[in-house]
Amino acid sequence: MSCKGFQKAWHRVLRLATGAIPVQVLAVLISLTVCCIGTETLSAASCKPDASGQDRITKQKIDVWSQVLSSSGFLSAALMDNDVTFTAYVKRIGDRNFVVIGIEKVEENVARAAFESHYHGAKGDQLVLGFKGGDPLSFVVTEVANQAQADMFGKLHMSVVWAAEMSLNDLAAMRETLSAKQVDAIRITQAAGQVDEAVSDSNGKKLMAKFACFYDALDKSGVDLKSAGSKVSASGAGTSSSMQGDVTGRDERQGRYLRKGKNGDSIVLNHGTFSLSQDGHNLEGTYTIQGDVVTLAAPRMRAATGRFIGDTIKDDTGIVWEKEGEPAKKASSLTVEQVIQMVSAKLADDIIITTIQNSHSTFDLTPEVLIKLKGAGVSDGVMRAMAH
Repeated sequence: MSCKGFQKAWHRVLRLATGAIPVQVLAVLISLTVCCIGTETLSAASCKPDASGQDRITKQKIDVWSQVLSSSGFLSAALMDNDVTFTAYVKRIGDRNFVVIGIEKVEENVARAAFESHYHGAKGDQLVLGFKGGDPLSFVVTEVANQAQADMFGKLHMSVVWAAEMSLNDLAAMRETLSAKQVDAIRITQAAGQVDEAVSDSNGKKLMAKFACFYDALDKSGVDLKSAGSKVSASGAGTSSSMQGDVTGRDERQGRYLRKGKNGDSIVLNHGTFSLSQDGHNLEGTYTIQGDVVTLAAPRMRAATGRFIGDTIKDDTGIVWEKEGEPAKKASSLTVEQVIQMVSAKLADDIIITTIQNSHSTFDLTPEVLIKLKGAGVSDGVMRAMAH
C-alpha cells in the first residue's frame, strides 16, 4: 500500500475511534508514521498535526503529532533478523492530552518471537524522556495497547503503545522543557525490564518542533496554560508532578504509611525514594506522583501504583495504607502558682478549668494550699477542677 493509502486508512480509523480508547487508535498510527516519514518536515514546518479526525460518537476533535525516534532500517533488519521502530506522539482528544511512546517490532520467526519479545505494556509502567542539557521528565502510563499479528510470510508484527495522560498543570510546567529542549533518549520501565533507546540529534530536534506545534495549537484553541501554571506555582508544588525534578509531589504526602489491619507492614515516602516492608519482604526504589497517583519503581520490579485518598493510599491490589500521624505532644503539668497567675490575669473560669483538664495535672491540695488559693481569688469551681 502507498503512503497515501496508509494516510487514508489512518483517517478511517480516526473516524471510527472513540475517546475512551485512544491508544488503540495510536497503535495503528505506528505503522503509518513509519511509512510516511517523508511528510515529517512539511508537517513540522506548517505546524499542522500529522493526523486529524473526529470521534464518531462524541464528535470530539482528534489531533496527533508524531515523530519516529529510531528505526533499525532495512540493513539492520537483515543482519539482526528483526526490525524495531520507536515512535513518539503527542495527542489531543477533545480536552484530553497524552504523551505516547510506541514500539513496532517485526520478528522473522514467529515461534521464536513468543520467547524473545521483551515488550509488553501495562498500566503503571513509566516513560522517561531524557533531554540534552536538561533534567528528564517522567510520566506514569495510564493506557496501553498490545498487539501481535502474523503475516502471510511467517513474520510476526508486534506493537506496544504506552500512553500517559497529562493535566493542564502538567502541560504548563513542562512547556519550556518539551518545546525548547532536545530529546536525546527515552526509557520505558515495564514488568519485563527496562528499555533504553538513544535518539539522534535530527529526530530529537524534530520531536521538539512537534511539541512546540502542539503547544501552539493549544494556545490557538484558547487553552489557558498561563493560569494553570500560576496555580501550580501558587500552590507551592513547583513544577509538574510528572517531572523527574519534582517526583515527590506535595510535601505533606511524604511520610510513613502503615498497612491497615497489619501495622507491621509499611511504606515510607521520602523525597523521591521509597522503602517498602510487606509480608516479611523489604524493597527500596524510587517513586513519582502524578495527580493523585503514586507509582513505585525498583529494579526487577513491575511498576506498582496506588491512589491517594485523603491521608491514605489504596494500592492496585486493594490494600489500604494509612499515614502514620505525628505523636501527640504530652501537655505539660500545671503548678499551683500557674493557676494563681491565670486567675491574676483575669482569665475566665471556664478557660482555666479547660486548661487544667487538658493538662491532666495532679495537685497536692493540702489545707495550706487551699487557703493560699482562696486568698489569691481562685474560685471554688477552679479548685474543684484542680481536685479532680
